[in-house]
Amino acid sequence: MGKNVNPSKKSKHEDIGRIVEFSKKIETFLQENYKAEGKGLHEKISSVEDKLLADFIEVRILRKIATIRNKIVHDDNFEFEGIIEEFENLFKIVFKQLETAKNDKERNINKQNNSQDNLINKDKLKETDNKYSKFIKILIG
Repeated sequence: MGKNVNPSKKSKHEDIGRIVEFSKKIETFLQENYKAEGKGLHEKISSVEDKLLADFIEVRILRKIATIRNKIVHDDNFEFEGIIEEFENLFKIVFKQLETAKNDKERNINKQNNSQDNLINKDKLKETDNKYSKFIKILIG
């Protein structure tokens, strides 16, 4: 005979897995893009909080995500009902902010690099113009 599988337990475990997965995605993003350090999400947030605030990231939402994740994983008595929807909404809000900040930084870097490239190209053009100007003066003179 097969074992009776309680569908709510399976669903609860799947939801816990999703929460852990979403949390890990944020941790990885913070490590790669902000050089966050620490053992858990709260420590990683603390290590880069000033940078996050400067990029208009909702640090309080990140903290709430970390708190929910910790309670789900460590507290057997945590009331789980309906938490996954709230968690997913919080994750979507803050991850969109993180990605927007990253894209804005990349755009600014590209603009800055393009400006520097344009200045270098203008300097090279001036050098070329000066070189040929002397040659033309010699031919005419």
